[in-house]
Amino acid sequence: MKISIWAFTMLFLLSAFGAGATEKPRIETYKLKNGLTVILKEDHRQPKVFGVVITRAGAKDDPADATGMAHYQEHMLFKGTQTLGTTNWEKEKPHIDRIFELYDELGQTKNDSTRKAIQKQINEASLAAGEYAILNETSFLINAMGGTRLNAGTGPDQTIYYNQFPPNQIEKWLDLYSERFYKPVFRTFQSELEVVYEEKNMYDDQFFTGLYEAFNKDFFKNHPYGQRTTIGTAEDLKNPSLSKMYKFFTDWYRPNNMALVMVGDFNTEQIKPLIAEKFSKWEKGEVPSHKTYTEEPFDGREFKKVRMSPIPLGAIGFRSPSEKNDDILKWEMTVKVLANTMQTGLLDQLMVNNEMPLATVLNMPYQDYGQTVMIYFPGFFKRLKKGEKKIMAQIERLKKGDFSDDLLEAIKAEMYKTYQLKLESIENQAVNLAYTFTNDKDPQSVYERPQKIKSVTKNDIVEMANKYFTDNRLVMYSKMGFPKKEKLQKPGYEPVVSNTNAKSPYRKKFEQIPSTDYEIEPVDLDKSVLKADIYPKVHLRQSHNPLNDIAQLHIQFNKGRKHDMMLAYTARAMNNAAPEGMNLQQFKEAMGNTNCNYNFYSNNGYIGVSIKGPESKLPEAYDLVSQLIASPTITKDKIKQMYKEEKISRKMEKTEPDMMASGLYNYLIYGDKSPYLNRLPVKDIKRLDPEELFNPFRDALTFEADLFYTGQNSLDETVAEIKTHCPFLAKVKVDGNGFPAPGFRKFEQNEVYFIDHKRAKQSKLFLFINQDKIAPDEVPLVEAFNMYFGGGFSGLVLQEIREYRSMAYSAGANFQLPVQKEHNAIFAGFVGTQCDKTLEALEIFNGLIRDMPEKPERMDMIRNYLVNSAITKKPGFRGLPWKDRTWKREGFDKDPIPDKVKAYQNLTFDDIVKFYEQKIKNKAVVIALVGDAEQISMDGLKKYGDIQVKEWDDVFTK
Repeated sequence: MKISIWAFTMLFLLSAFGAGATEKPRIETYKLKNGLTVILKEDHRQPKVFGVVITRAGAKDDPADATGMAHYQEHMLFKGTQTLGTTNWEKEKPHIDRIFELYDELGQTKNDSTRKAIQKQINEASLAAGEYAILNETSFLINAMGGTRLNAGTGPDQTIYYNQFPPNQIEKWLDLYSERFYKPVFRTFQSELEVVYEEKNMYDDQFFTGLYEAFNKDFFKNHPYGQRTTIGTAEDLKNPSLSKMYKFFTDWYRPNNMALVMVGDFNTEQIKPLIAEKFSKWEKGEVPSHKTYTEEPFDGREFKKVRMSPIPLGAIGFRSPSEKNDDILKWEMTVKVLANTMQTGLLDQLMVNNEMPLATVLNMPYQDYGQTVMIYFPGFFKRLKKGEKKIMAQIERLKKGDFSDDLLEAIKAEMYKTYQLKLESIENQAVNLAYTFTNDKDPQSVYERPQKIKSVTKNDIVEMANKYFTDNRLVMYSKMGFPKKEKLQKPGYEPVVSNTNAKSPYRKKFEQIPSTDYEIEPVDLDKSVLKADIYPKVHLRQSHNPLNDIAQLHIQFNKGRKHDMMLAYTARAMNNAAPEGMNLQQFKEAMGNTNCNYNFYSNNGYIGVSIKGPESKLPEAYDLVSQLIASPTITKDKIKQMYKEEKISRKMEKTEPDMMASGLYNYLIYGDKSPYLNRLPVKDIKRLDPEELFNPFRDALTFEADLFYTGQNSLDETVAEIKTHCPFLAKVKVDGNGFPAPGFRKFEQNEVYFIDHKRAKQSKLFLFINQDKIAPDEVPLVEAFNMYFGGGFSGLVLQEIREYRSMAYSAGANFQLPVQKEHNAIFAGFVGTQCDKTLEALEIFNGLIRDMPEKPERMDMIRNYLVNSAITKKPGFRGLPWKDRTWKREGFDKDPIPDKVKAYQNLTFDDIVKFYEQKIKNKAVVIALVGDAEQISMDGLKKYGDIQVKEWDDVFTK
């Protein structure tokens, strides 16, 4: 539900990558008598289960006069049923029925005064229904069983619901998920609609949303993929129909149109009877056929021009294979010959060779049609037409087969590696398996794809390129401009406050379902993480990879941006540098031939490099990276490109509200040490010479280093390989001092920092409170407080601001622990709300901080959540070396989870209240706010502290 559209997009992209293994795993696939498809895959590596329910219905199935229906439906399926989320359905039902009738009347009414009168009646009926409603009981019960990652996503072709939970709660999870889709009740419809408005505002503040929608309007001239948006039009959101929504549910949410997918630590044969028992009550029904939409080929080069982006951008779109097309795997590989993570593709060459700052590919294989779009930025003062010609020239090279066999083999190896890494996650496995259901594919295909990759030939790639990259395409040029945004006015409804203390009939039954005891087995760090000092100040931590041959090495030198801000530019330069005697393209190709990736990165405490690939190939990759570190060279053109990229980024900082808010918040907490201020002026980047870039790195190479390795080698083999192939580590001699202190500013009184942003639809509001150090034995209490105050839909912040009053789509707050126990913690909160709601949202948030509501009846849920979710926190094999260091820095000399569980079990609600009173209640609250000043009363804002109005150049270095 949270970030649903973007969550879906990311999950959809995961499904496009898949994963593979040489041996077929056991996957149990069957149907219940009512037609529900069940897909079960055991994975016992960690004590957790990931569960999914998916339906073959998405935004393309919205009624033409009710866009956004599938997405809004997704929101409503968190609101309960006739037994879940209500104290008395019989008494609540007449009010819900009346709300249905009133929304039907509203949709047929155009007169403004009549509409307002109907909306008032809806609010009155909603308040009456609210006397029986228990908001967020679904998420409350998920939390009580230790469930995490609760979310959902609406896409064009399907809708997915999911979360992770501990294996001893499997019967409760099955019971709850079988209930939440059975006779649902669309309660709190009016207030949730306001939440959807806020979600729409959030996306509308991102320029690419409107730009992509404009492109799709002409790309899909008939299909809902282009003619509708997932979230819906403002007009349809103003005129929703509960009757149509319920019909949408009864049409599409039938067991014979849905699947249950589970991956994790369970016994298949033991849970199959439970699944049949719980889900057989779903009623099979006739499912409508998806409408067919015909898209004719483009008529040659069709062209569109807009002004919708902060920088000039071009897009060239082609029709390509749909997700169900047999060509899809070959096409994915064809696209990677144009652009890939190794930066060796034909479009990548345009950037590597400094011909344009941006040239990439977006590949979206929907179910009915596929879409492949080249997106490019030719540079400031460069013609989009010239950039288009360069893109098309590279496509012509692809069609002629003008690329090396080595490139294709490297891409195959990269795809294989990507699949293997994705399959290490039970979440990715479950999502991929769920999409095999909606795409009518064999679940085993998820694991067979790497083998199929091996059979793809260069001739296949050339055939695909000529088949789909035809003369028929859509081209769009976007010059700089800012289209007018439609602003949805706040309705002024009285908030619905539900019975948070009550228990529904379902919850009473749910709490009687037994959970099996589960004893947490602590991680034995001495056995799970092998350690060696390669040199006196070079420390290696290693874990074993039991799953595949993909190994990885991270090397971190204990000198970062806090010590020298130039290291931020150094890391970027190293990723664009080549060893002496090679150019960048030659180096990228040489690294690609090892089937390994490398990446230099930096943060406040480190500069580092990661190397990942087949374990047998790592020594070759080490040699290449060592050559680069020994004699890095960078061309003037590459430095110029860094300058152009930074110029683009800083231009967007002036236009994008999210980026501006990030700058203001960093100014609030760090002052003149903010990373947005403590950086080079963009004009100075242009004048950098190689020595200025690389000398800070040479110095960092002498600082104490931490190494993290995961693979199948013995510790001795790893040490020997690193010593032999990474000679630069012998230079380490300077003691590292651990992660540097953050250096937060100290505030003694309330203050407000404000930046006026005229085009913002939403205000971005951050709250900050200074804190002291937190002892290791206080951490369980911090976690309990965070769950109570900011714990998602069961926490005070999201409930009071979003669920009860519809002031925001996103809101949260928590006590943030430092990297090292010696440093200070902070308390931070955030809310994104429509500009004209800013002061109301701030008043609610500030009220929670100043006078926290006490709800002791939630303590059992909090305790259960902490104890049960602890079961799932056992680190995966790749995370073990990192956890070893993290726990030690936090003050723990062993796996802290078992001791935390004991502490959780002894916590009381009084402990949370005392913690709040000591740490939060009377502390100075400092606010950072970016929004439209015309819609925010400055007099009202003064109530929260002295206002310091800032401009962009006060918080950003140009």
